[in-house]
Amino acid sequence: MTINTESLRNALQMVAPVFKSKTTIAATEHVLISGGYVSGTDLTTSIRAKVEMEGDEEIAVRYEEILKTAEACRNGEITLEIIPTGEA
Repeated sequence: MTINTESLRNALQMVAPVFKSKTTIAATEHVLISGGYVSGTDLTTSIRAKVEMEGDEEIAVRYEEILKTAEACRNGEITLEIIPTGEA
């Protein structure tokens, strides 16, 4: 999976409202990246935003961690590649 980091950063900003409130449910702390979309939920509201990506893998990542990674790649010319376990 290769993700355009600028597109990812924009998508994360769109789903941010569901991560603003603190939660004790670990499942609601993760962003799902799948099929060209970033999705998030607080179990009351669900938000899905389009992201530029190649590949059809899917991955769930803690919102805070994926946001830090996207911010670290801020210039948008760097691509983020997620390599499935066992292929690294």
